[in-house]
Amino acid sequence: MSETWGDYCGTQRWYHLKDAALARANFQCEGELPVNYCPHFVRCENRENLEMHHDIYPDSPSEDRLGFVRILCRDCHQEFHDNDGDRGYSVKRCLSILAARACQDNRAASTTNTTNGDRQ
Repeated sequence: MSETWGDYCGTQRWYHLKDAALARANFQCEGELPVNYCPHFVRCENRENLEMHHDIYPDSPSEDRLGFVRILCRDCHQEFHDNDGDRGYSVKRCLSILAARACQDNRAASTTNTTNGDRQ
């Protein structure tokens, strides 16, 4: 009897694949927001609650490969499946990522300006 996907998940081979995918992703979410929802290409890059997502399921778990998976944070993974796997992420998700990045950029600029101002 061949191995089922249910048997495969959680095995040593599955964890090795997940570890390799995490390393390839630099331990951050590989969720991508398509251009048609957003004026810019946005990559999530979250480093928390990371999960392995299969873009391709081979016929058998024994044929599973690193090229078939990507790492997504829990929010991107849920968003992906909520949109029927159409590589679609909602406008709300896109805007929340952009807002978080803008906030980080503003904090970094504020720190730089304060530091530069102290030197003058």
